[in-house]
Amino acid sequence: EIVTVSDEPVWYQVYADSTTAQDDVSRSADAGCQAVCVTIGVSSNRTPVATDWSVVEQMSQAVDVPIVVKGIMNVNDAQTAVDRGAQGVIISNHGGLVGSEGALPIDVLPAVADALTEQLPIIVDGSFRRGTDVLKGLALGATAVMVARPPMWGLAAYGAEGVQTVVEILQTELARNMAAAGRPTIPMIDRELVRFDSR
Repeated sequence: EIVTVSDEPVWYQVYADSTTAQDDVSRSADAGCQAVCVTIGVSSNRTPVATDWSVVEQMSQAVDVPIVVKGIMNVNDAQTAVDRGAQGVIISNHGGLVGSEGALPIDVLPAVADALTEQLPIIVDGSFRRGTDVLKGLALGATAVMVARPPMWGLAAYGAEGVQTVVEILQTELARNMAAAGRPTIPMIDRELVRFDSR
């Protein structure tokens, strides 16, 4: 029903450990979803689990839509995901529930972007709240940056209009800061825009 009324691509998210994952993925592709996001490293009830790479491989072979693996927090997992058939990765620590030695997604992003020389989407999420946050994510190698809580806040406060307003604020902040940095187009955004403080 959502696919039929959406003007934008619809993704379907599934947890790798779900007992119905394979069937759900096939049904979502048949329904018109244009990508499947497979979440690894955490179960559907938000507890840590061992990564089951065979599930990712089986899904990538079962459907004709891209498989994107979410939950990547190190270079090895990123490369394994690609080797198992992923056509994109999402660097994410599941809202802070699962970390890698205390690292945040933005800490891991540059190394993953450097390691994945293939031309595939690298998406990052985790505490991106402002247009300047999005700019930093893009500068550090992300193809796209996911934002979740700001639109949810807009939804809770003002419904659909609130979501639209939040997204427009983020777009305006991003565009303003790109212009101020002398980077008027996305391809011009580079790491020179980010300063790393020594720890």
